[in-house]
Amino acid sequence: MVQFGRAVQPFSFSYEAPADLSVRLQEVGVNLLIGTDASNPYVVPGFSLHDELALAVDTGLSPYQALRADTVGTAEYLGVLDQTGTVEEGKRADLVLLDDNLFDDIAHTRAIAGVMVQGSWFSNIRLQRYLDELAARYAFLGQQLLGAPADTSTDTSALLDQVPHRH
Repeated sequence: MVQFGRAVQPFSFSYEAPADLSVRLQEVGVNLLIGTDASNPYVVPGFSLHDELALAVDTGLSPYQALRADTVGTAEYLGVLDQTGTVEEGKRADLVLLDDNLFDDIAHTRAIAGVMVQGSWFSNIRLQRYLDELAARYAFLGQQLLGAPADTSTDTSALLDQVPHRH
């Protein structure tokens, strides 16, 4: 089962950044952006964002500065700040509601109560159901493509039957 808010790592690597790297970059005028590499096939959009925010904090930004780089900074860079990037009347209503205060600990971005996307609410329970469905579908497709017998430890077809299908 894929856990909501946890990245799946296809491989492991280590990178040691100077503890004050982000602060030093900001001091010399570098505009930091977070979450802009979603087209990278080894980055899972959404999941990897938690790691990027934590890395920004580990390298000197406050949780507020990291969040601002992800929201306002990215919207400014893309030229869409009039549409998104802040919570204001008339802007797109895409946001994440957390169970815990991310300003106390950036890891709290993983404590997701739900997500508002284009005005529709998705609770954590609903999101987990979608992730479970996706994991089951990929497991089933992998078995079909490889011609492998069904995994007896996880009945993916039973899981698929339990999850409502979207068309």
